[in-house]
Amino acid sequence: KYKAARVHIVKEILETEETYVEGLNIVVEVWMQPLLDAIEKNSPIVKQSAITTIFSNLPDLLILHEKILANLRQRVNAWDNKTMLSDVFAANVGALKMYTTYVNNYDKSLTALQKASGGRRWPKYYEICKNNPRCKKQDLAGLLITPVQRLPRYRLLLESLIKKTGGLKHKDYYPLIAALEEIKKVNTYVNDQKRVAENMQRVMEIQLATSAVDLFVKGRLVISEHSVSRNGNSINCYLFTDYLLLAEKKLLKISKQSQLVIWAGFLEDVKATDGKNNKAVNLKAKSKVLTIEFETSEVKDKWLGQFHVARSKSFGAKKMFEAMKKKQLLEKENSLRSLPDSKHSKKPNNKKPTKVSTPPKKKTQDPKASNKPKKKEVKKKQAPPPTKSQEKTSSTSNQKSRKNKLHLQPKVKKKQAPPPTKSQEKTSSTSNQKYKKQVTTKERRKEAFNTKEKE
Repeated sequence: KYKAARVHIVKEILETEETYVEGLNIVVEVWMQPLLDAIEKNSPIVKQSAITTIFSNLPDLLILHEKILANLRQRVNAWDNKTMLSDVFAANVGALKMYTTYVNNYDKSLTALQKASGGRRWPKYYEICKNNPRCKKQDLAGLLITPVQRLPRYRLLLESLIKKTGGLKHKDYYPLIAALEEIKKVNTYVNDQKRVAENMQRVMEIQLATSAVDLFVKGRLVISEHSVSRNGNSINCYLFTDYLLLAEKKLLKISKQSQLVIWAGFLEDVKATDGKNNKAVNLKAKSKVLTIEFETSEVKDKWLGQFHVARSKSFGAKKMFEAMKKKQLLEKENSLRSLPDSKHSKKPNNKKPTKVSTPPKKKTQDPKASNKPKKKEVKKKQAPPPTKSQEKTSSTSNQKSRKNKLHLQPKVKKKQAPPPTKSQEKTSSTSNQKYKKQVTTKERRKEAFNTKEKE
């Protein structure tokens, strides 16, 4: 009886693994690959980010389970009563933790899938994929949930296999129990990580909804949320692992925050005691006293129990938070100190090329222009009165320069002047007359200058 029952369960494990791997292959090859091909052809049905969100790390899960399936087939093909199966699961327990990523992303996957279904090209793509013979009319959403259900399925199959293994006599009995415990741990780990991810998301939502309270701290989770009354007004009471927050619903026009913080503090600074009636709780922190009232006495008692347990575990959280804040402030100060140095180091580098590139011409011209008048001023101010010998030498040099100019002017004109035409003869005659006049005036000036020198 045990042999036949054990063989039956082993075959069920193999068949369910084959079905599961085939389902993952359908998701990747029939549904995911056409979307990736469309992006490569520059005609996307959905964006790459949407594909990543919808399918998450499903291709990695496919690779893992193809390996598990190959090992199972090898064992079943060489099956006898002494064959062991526990090591196949024990060898892949660590890799099964990658289900955490998929499970945490599952809700986002469905949201992205619903959003993508509203696209213009999605309906045609959806019909083609669903009518594929491999899909057997199965929906994509129905295929995406199968990885979430796989780990609990392993647990049930291993429990059945342990019962039909034949008790203590079989050598695979204790290894199967150990493999089952590891699968349970992975299941617990995945579920815990999912709860933590959801809880952290809720902390972020409360952070965004409330005013200027630093709630998003590593390790801080929401324990309970209650709507309580204070002085007849309804307020929200948020109990965290190390923090207590009371906030009132209000529409703040200044910002997007929808709740106004009434009271907040670390649990180690707060004392909670029974109030005047069986629904009330008195909260004391230093000089502040606040009374809140729950819906029923049972809810109040449960909340008080959660509060005291959380408070007993939270001592030291305030010091850690303050230390973390100091560290962040120091890092900010160091970064601010380094900013001016980097700016000053960059400024000269930026200015140097501008000095070289833009105003070189102006700079070369300015000194020349400034030097010329300086030389004239120096001659006027610093030059001593000339002696008689200097006057003679200067007069002779001036006469020579003027003679050279007079000799050079007609020669240049004769070389450059083209042969005159009839129309130009009249104009040339007039110009010659002017030139003769100029020459005569120069000669007269020259004679006058020579007479002065003789005198």
